[in-house]
Amino acid sequence: MNTNDMNYKLTTLLALMSGAACANGAIALTENLSIEGFVDAAYSYTDSEFHLETGKVSESDNSYDVDQIEIDFLFNFGAVSARVDVQSEFLGDVEFEQAYFDYDFGNGGVISAGRYDSWLGFEAFEPTGQYQYSSAYNPELVAGYGIDEVFELFAEMGMYELGRLSNIFGAPVSRQANGVRYAHTLGQGWLGLSVQDGYLVEDGRLGGDSETDFNGEGSPSSYAFETAAGYTFSENLRAQVGGFLEKWDSTLFQMAAIDGTNWGANGHLVYEQGGLTVAGEFFFSSIGFDISEIGGDETAEITFETFGGMLMANYEFNGRNSVTGRLSYVDSEIESDFGFGHEHLHFGKYYKATAAYNHVVTENLRLVTEVSYVDGELAESDYHAVLGAVRALFSF
Repeated sequence: MNTNDMNYKLTTLLALMSGAACANGAIALTENLSIEGFVDAAYSYTDSEFHLETGKVSESDNSYDVDQIEIDFLFNFGAVSARVDVQSEFLGDVEFEQAYFDYDFGNGGVISAGRYDSWLGFEAFEPTGQYQYSSAYNPELVAGYGIDEVFELFAEMGMYELGRLSNIFGAPVSRQANGVRYAHTLGQGWLGLSVQDGYLVEDGRLGGDSETDFNGEGSPSSYAFETAAGYTFSENLRAQVGGFLEKWDSTLFQMAAIDGTNWGANGHLVYEQGGLTVAGEFFFSSIGFDISEIGGDETAEITFETFGGMLMANYEFNGRNSVTGRLSYVDSEIESDFGFGHEHLHFGKYYKATAAYNHVVTENLRLVTEVSYVDGELAESDYHAVLGAVRALFSF
């Protein structure tokens, strides 16, 4: 990206943000258009330790950056509304995170089309809706010699690159997808269905032939369905369940055809009373694909299965402060059949304990501090990690 172009885009974003700061709240630009947004700046430090057969290996890393700048444009024309979220992560390229419109039928039904967030998962995608800094399902692995040595176990089976799939060792929750969805509210409950270009393997198309060239570069073909339902039992108690099904295919260097099926389920229960919020969540996912030699008889089947969940409690006091405690767990396994034998491997598991403190400085500025400890096992090697983070979040 051209440096002058990036500076121009960032200057435009910051100019809009400075206008927002003066407004001290959400800004109504016209009768039909308003904006909101945030600036998220944070410092984090992670220290991890691997216990390998060759001995103990320690790795550490830190980050001090503007993690995200976002401005959301909200349009309202009665039955028709629209949302466009513009963001820049780590002061990089400016991109459209969400861009979709809604049509309200007036009978509890709403249809949406465009690019939108997933319904699944308890934890918010944006920092403005989070109780802490890190995700419950982030294992806090630090890249370096230790993790490279662990993945050598997979290299011996010809699975080195597969072992690096980031969405295997965590809750595979898609952030956004392009599609059309319908949600209907009836009484205290709601139900929704989305038809989209993918879930974990989105490619901007709904099926079709994969676009992989002779060198193996390009994108696979995919389509997916996502569904969710929620119910409010009382003023204090609500629940949501949902799931996804994704079909995808690709080719590998014009030598092998890959046919994949991914699916998963997710649910959470939330109780709120006064300043107390308690939540519990579970998830399960299966990421599987068959590999067949083009023009040959060689085949292979690989499936990654991951399950886990979390418990969280947040207590707000004085209207300006809150504390959060969270415990999460993830377990991943691999089933493989390369034609010459069946393998069942325990990819890894970990427990993560998190303590966080939120302090509201002003109506628009919030400070978040967090300490997390991870105790896990990856490819039969024990590891531990500690994360410390401080976030300054300006929102309007």
